[in-house]
Parts: sequence; structure tokens; C-alpha cells
Amino acid sequence: MEVNDHPSLNINLCTEGAKGQGLIKELSEVDKFIKVKVIGDAIKLMKKKSYKDKRSEIEGYKCWKRILPSEDCDDLDAFVNGKKIFDKLVSKKGTNMSMTAFCRLHKLKCVSDNIQKVSLEIQYKRILQRANIGFLDLETFFALLEDLAN
Repeated sequence: MEVNDHPSLNINLCTEGAKGQGLIKELSEVDKFIKVKVIGDAIKLMKKKSYKDKRSEIEGYKCWKRILPSEDCDDLDAFVNGKKIFDKLVSKKGTNMSMTAFCRLHKLKCVSDNIQKVSLEIQYKRILQRANIGFLDLETFFALLEDLAN
């Protein structure tokens, strides 16, 4: 199963074909095996009546193992909250952040009252120059938040 915030159930492997053929989709037996097992075990777990009222307490079931919540999830919480802020500031999900959008950060309740719009503009320009890029993606946004925190 993919480990990201938009996992796919796709079981095809895409490879580039010969000149003029474009992408060729082939069945990935590994993806198929793993995803059928994961989805099948999830459905079996949901159908088990004996677990109905105890699902939040289950530590594992067949191929499933609970990993969250855990004592080590502070970093995950910070990431999730940071991504929510990023998504709130950009006009359309999946896009990069403009300086105007980033500067709206000073209006959010979760940001210190000491941060001024001008200092956000300076930080925005500085991080883009340092990273040698022309836009603010999620990864660079986190780097900028880290700079602001320091």
C-alpha cells in the first residue's frame, strides 16, 4: 500500500514503451497481491460482529497492525496540522502557494500576533531564493514555518 496522504488502489505498473507507443500499463502482481490482502482483511475485520464495539481497541488483525495513535505521533500531528494550514491558504488543493496566499498566514488564529505581514513577505522571498525555486510547495512551506519558529 502506498504510504502517502492519497493512497491508490491501482494495481497497474506503467512503463514507457518504444518510441511512439507512450505509456504501457501492465498488471503488477506484487501490487495486486498486497492490495487484495489488505482490502480483504479490512473487509473481514469490519464484518466481525465480535469486534464491532471494540474496533478502537484492536492492536492488530491478520495483516493489519495498529500504528496510531502512538507515543511517537507528535511529528505526524504537526505535519497534519501544517498541511491543513497550507491547504487553507492555497486557493485550490494540489497547487503551490503564492506570496499573497502565504502572507494571509498572519491572519490565522494559530499564528503569533508578533508576526507582521512585511516579515512574512521577506521570509517568503528569502526561502525561495535559498531553495532556488519560483513557488512555494508543501515541503518548502514546512521549511518556511521552521524558519519562522526560530
